[in-house]
Amino acid sequence: MSSKSRSAGSASVKDQRFATLLQRFAPQIAWLRRRLSPGEYFSLQLAAGALLFAGAAWVLGGITQDVIEGDVLAAVAEGVAWLALCYVAVTTLWQRRKRRLLN
Repeated sequence: MSSKSRSAGSASVKDQRFATLLQRFAPQIAWLRRRLSPGEYFSLQLAAGALLFAGAAWVLGGITQDVIEGDVLAAVAEGVAWLALCYVAVTTLWQRRKRRLLN
């Protein structure tokens, strides 16, 4: 058996496996195609939102893991969060005073 016939045989086996997978998961593939098609109602937005949510959950999980392990980056993130909280508090106070002065 030559190497050429072996590679042709293994290619046909791979094609057969791929065809079997496509046939097995045909409903799921059709659903995914409908979700990602721009013509469907909110399909692309839904898919993008789901991906964004999954990415945010992954990042939040990583930050949580760093906090639990006491990583240095978590301490830096805590400092940044404190600064952001202070910024929000100060700007909120300024906005309230501005509204009182204008009314």
